[in-house]
Amino acid sequence: AAEWEDHLPLPLRKKLQPVFVTDFSRASRMLGWQGAQIELCMDHGEVRTEQHSTPVCELELELKSGEPGQLFELALALLEIVPLELEPVSKAEQGYRLLTGYADRPIKSVAPVLAKTATLAEALQTLIWSCLLHLQGNLRGAMTSDDTEYLHQMRVALRRLRVVLRMAGKFRADEPLSALSGDIAALCIALGRIREWDVFIAQTVQPMCARMAGHAGLQALLAVGERQRAACYAELRGAEQARELQRLILRFALWMNGAYWQPPQGVVVPSAQDFATRRLRKLAKRLARSGRQLDTLDDKRLHALRILAKKLRYSAEFFAAWYDRQKTGPFLAALSEVQEVLGQINDVAVAHRLLDELAAMPELSAHREAIALAKGWIAHGLSRQLAALRKAIRHFAKQDEFWD
Repeated sequence: AAEWEDHLPLPLRKKLQPVFVTDFSRASRMLGWQGAQIELCMDHGEVRTEQHSTPVCELELELKSGEPGQLFELALALLEIVPLELEPVSKAEQGYRLLTGYADRPIKSVAPVLAKTATLAEALQTLIWSCLLHLQGNLRGAMTSDDTEYLHQMRVALRRLRVVLRMAGKFRADEPLSALSGDIAALCIALGRIREWDVFIAQTVQPMCARMAGHAGLQALLAVGERQRAACYAELRGAEQARELQRLILRFALWMNGAYWQPPQGVVVPSAQDFATRRLRKLAKRLARSGRQLDTLDDKRLHALRILAKKLRYSAEFFAAWYDRQKTGPFLAALSEVQEVLGQINDVAVAHRLLDELAAMPELSAHREAIALAKGWIAHGLSRQLAALRKAIRHFAKQDEFWD
């Protein structure tokens, strides 16, 4: 068009070259599905640059008419027929990744932007979607990579999601919500078991082996621990579990597009910020009360205190943008310090439990000394960690509650 001359003259336009190409064949069908019209497109080919390429094998579903939930119901039905993996990256983005040499890496959580005018339902939806995207962004790496950070970030996403789902339960009770919450809790336990072996091996056994190179008992302890971890990863990465994870995300998408989020008739819903303030105040009071009883806390209560600190931290991070940044920053930093020390203390308790499990295994019957050595190793720093926890809690208690 003539107006292009001012922006990009013809001689320059003639020099334009593609930086990548999406080359694929497409087969399309229109499907009537439960009253909805959905276009199915099967794409097969590749995305390529001059130096690199990546294959494309995608089934794209596009809703032409009907409700969004019907799209996810169809996706769930297809998943029962053939293994599918949700793909959050478009073909164009794949091209730019090839061009720039982008390498997959673990994705950390990013606090979503909550509009101050958002209703409580809108705020909760935004938070849930952000947790699901965080989970999905690390799922492929956890299933294929040796980098343990992918699994850790999946667990962070699930913990954050559980916090939001509890808030949603306060907003409105719902049977699908209860079922999804139960499935998330079960997945947290399964991934937690793998993470326990990751931390135990990396923070206890490997440092001991490095310090006491050639110790036969410690080498045997490391070998059995790695075998136990490998078995847990193999279960996670099995075909059925992989499909179940995809099914879980699709079930969430279906629920997120369902009737749960429609305004209830005759029910007064608090504003999002009022809800957040009450939630933060309640969690902070519970944490303060538990922190004052620190000298009488056993392993079980310390674990409960750690979970409570996580709930408060994630909730505060979710809603921090609605409050004074000069107060939220120091509050979150002090709370993160409490949570970190509690995590270190919990790692000691978990290591003791795993050592007891290993001690019962026949292949380590000749290496009781190594078990005892490891227990002494991890117990050595516990008193120091408890002192650090008291200090962290005192520092946190001095912070202003930014929601008041």
